[in-house]
Amino acid sequence: MSLGDYLKEFTFDELLDQALERVPEDIDKREGSIIYDALAPACYQLSLMYMGLYNMLQDTFATSAIGEYLDLKVAEQGLERLQATTATKVAEFRDAEGNLMDVPLASRFSTVGQDEQFYKVIEKQSDGTFILESETVGASANRYVGTLLPVDNINDLGTATMSGVYISGRDQESDDELRERYFQAVTEKPFAGNFAAYQEESLKIKGVGEVQIYPAFDGGGTVGLQIVDDDGLPASEDLQTQVKNYFDPEDNEAEGAGISPIGHRVTVATPEATPLDISIDVTYSAGVDHTAVEVEVRKAIDGYIRAIRDEWGAHDELYNYTTYIYTAKLLVAVLQTNGVNNASNVLINGASNDIVWHQSMTDNKVPTVGNVTIQGA
Repeated sequence: MSLGDYLKEFTFDELLDQALERVPEDIDKREGSIIYDALAPACYQLSLMYMGLYNMLQDTFATSAIGEYLDLKVAEQGLERLQATTATKVAEFRDAEGNLMDVPLASRFSTVGQDEQFYKVIEKQSDGTFILESETVGASANRYVGTLLPVDNINDLGTATMSGVYISGRDQESDDELRERYFQAVTEKPFAGNFAAYQEESLKIKGVGEVQIYPAFDGGGTVGLQIVDDDGLPASEDLQTQVKNYFDPEDNEAEGAGISPIGHRVTVATPEATPLDISIDVTYSAGVDHTAVEVEVRKAIDGYIRAIRDEWGAHDELYNYTTYIYTAKLLVAVLQTNGVNNASNVLINGASNDIVWHQSMTDNKVPTVGNVTIQGA
């Protein structure tokens, strides 16, 4: 029996039963008796102590530690939890006559809708186009696209429109994500210029969600990095440039001016976003609102495709990257939706076959949801 299992045995009921067994039989031991009421509080406190010992034991090991105790454990390998970051977005501003116009740096804007987000203008990109930074951290700041409302008074402002992500924000690294990175560091031993080092250093860069590494993809000394943002979507040109300059600056390639070893020529690219047109037949439960259920079905499909993007950076033992899109798993995701009795006839891009992409530095894709057709009954 492990020490953990041993400690878990000492529950309140077990401790109280053991204590009462040591009381002579001619003494009233029923609940509410004097001896019972005298022993119960002590046994309760002891059970809390054993529970605390068990939790302390669990927090000693990386496989079971949580929160701040996991932070302390991974620090032994020089790792730190990746913190949540702000998102930077691209917005366009026009005056009352529809002409592009500039707005002051540091001016603030808010989104429209229930989940209000605030953004601050931090940089001019071109006439009428600016970079905005979210005032909150996390991936939620990535999602909004559309009309912005000025918080500050800006003369002659006609429209303000958020057009997309510049560098995506990310949520704080979860316990499971940090634990996985810890074991990867322990087993793969990142060292200057090896595969694990490129992976670990890439994921430290703000905006990089996943990375694929291709050693010697164009001959000796070359290293290829395919990166996506925190939403698993193609990285912006600016983010690709940041990653390139971090490892191997353009002006001093292969000279060790970045963190890459001398002789490593690093190329950074991003995969092609590939829309998947999906159709499926659905049988609704009796009495449900078909329109509402259809919305949830679309969310389930989006969730499955997002889960695939989350695994885009996973590799096998030979460091090969393959993306699988299974019709059966897509069907399961829809079947688990409330209000769906049955589902069948899943087609992806007009075919019932699974999709397999063998990724490479020169041919790389990430899936997105294209047109979704739901035939309901």
